[in-house]
Amino acid sequence: MKLNKKDDAIINYKMSAQFSVSTRNKKAKSFLTLANIYYNDKDYLSASKYYDSTVALMDQADPDLRKLR
Repeated sequence: MKLNKKDDAIINYKMSAQFSVSTRNKKAKSFLTLANIYYNDKDYLSASKYYDSTVALMDQADPDLRKLR
Protein backbone atom coordinates (compact mmCIF):
# COMPACT_ATOMS: atom_id res chain seq x y z
CA MET A 1 0.00 0.00 0.00
CA LYS A 2 2.85 2.38 0.80
CA LEU A 3 4.16 1.96 -2.74
CA ASN A 4 0.76 2.73 -4.27
CA LYS A 5 0.38 -0.83 -5.46
CA LYS A 6 -3.07 -1.42 -4.07
CA ASP A 7 -3.87 -4.38 -6.33
CA ASP A 8 -0.71 -6.19 -5.20
CA ALA A 9 -1.48 -5.37 -1.57
CA ILE A 10 -5.00 -6.80 -1.91
CA ILE A 11 -3.59 -10.02 -3.35
CA ASN A 12 -1.07 -10.27 -0.51
CA TYR A 13 -3.68 -9.64 2.20
CA LYS A 14 -5.94 -12.28 0.67
CA MET A 15 -3.06 -14.75 0.59
CA SER A 16 -2.23 -13.90 4.19
CA ALA A 17 -5.79 -14.64 5.22
CA GLN A 18 -5.93 -17.83 3.19
CA PHE A 19 -2.70 -19.31 4.48
CA SER A 20 -2.88 -18.08 8.06
CA VAL A 21 -4.07 -21.24 9.75
CA SER A 22 -2.35 -20.97 13.11
CA THR A 23 -3.71 -17.65 14.34
CA ARG A 24 -7.25 -16.45 13.89
CA ASN A 25 -6.22 -12.94 14.93
CA LYS A 26 -3.76 -12.60 12.04
CA LYS A 27 -6.45 -13.74 9.61
CA ALA A 28 -8.91 -11.29 11.19
CA LYS A 29 -6.43 -8.42 10.83
CA SER A 30 -5.95 -9.26 7.15
CA PHE A 31 -9.72 -9.29 6.67
CA LEU A 32 -10.02 -5.97 8.50
CA THR A 33 -7.39 -4.36 6.30
CA LEU A 34 -9.16 -5.64 3.17
CA ALA A 35 -12.49 -4.36 4.49
CA ASN A 36 -11.00 -0.92 5.05
CA ILE A 37 -9.45 -0.85 1.58
CA TYR A 38 -12.76 -1.71 -0.05
CA TYR A 39 -14.66 0.72 2.17
CA ASN A 40 -12.31 3.56 1.23
CA ASP A 41 -12.87 2.66 -2.43
CA LYS A 42 -16.63 2.90 -1.81
CA ASP A 43 -17.06 -0.81 -2.62
CA TYR A 44 -19.38 -1.29 0.32
CA LEU A 45 -20.59 -4.76 -0.63
CA SER A 46 -17.07 -6.19 -0.65
CA ALA A 47 -16.20 -4.24 2.48
CA SER A 48 -19.20 -5.63 4.36
CA LYS A 49 -18.19 -9.22 3.56
CA TYR A 50 -14.72 -8.66 4.97
CA TYR A 51 -16.07 -6.82 8.02
CA ASP A 52 -18.36 -9.81 8.69
CA SER A 53 -15.41 -12.19 8.46
CA THR A 54 -13.38 -9.94 10.73
CA VAL A 55 -16.05 -9.93 13.42
CA ALA A 56 -16.44 -13.71 13.20
CA LEU A 57 -12.73 -14.34 13.74
CA MET A 58 -11.50 -11.50 15.92
CA ASP A 59 -10.75 -12.01 19.58
CA GLN A 60 -13.57 -10.61 21.70
CA ALA A 61 -11.11 -8.50 23.73
CA ASP A 62 -9.56 -6.84 20.68
CA PRO A 63 -10.14 -3.05 20.74
CA ASP A 64 -10.69 -3.05 16.95
CA LEU A 65 -13.71 -5.32 17.44
CA ARG A 66 -15.40 -2.73 19.64
CA LYS A 67 -15.03 -0.18 16.83
CA LEU A 68 -16.80 -2.52 14.40
CA ARG A 69 -19.84 -3.10 16.54
